[in-house]
Amino acid sequence: MAITIGNTLLRRMVADQSGIPVQDVDKVFAAREKVIKGLLETGAKVRIDDLGFLQMTQTKPTRRREPHKGTMVEVPARTKVVFREIRKTIDDSV
Repeated sequence: MAITIGNTLLRRMVADQSGIPVQDVDKVFAAREKVIKGLLETGAKVRIDDLGFLQMTQTKPTRRREPHKGTMVEVPARTKVVFREIRKTIDDSV
């Protein structure tokens, strides 16, 4: 069974592993997030280590059924962030 690691626990684990205070790890995580958001807004494709890529993708406008009334609703086109994993197993990277 897979477990979910929250942001706080992840930052504590990184701090413990690296010997850096949690406050400094928080600053590094915040800076990385800010840089990644800025790059995505410019249309860049951002590689996250050996995990995969983040990039912005444009969706097409569609028609969907509204569940409460059953009427068809127009869903406009939008831009969203997608993550594409690298096709590589954990064993290959060890």
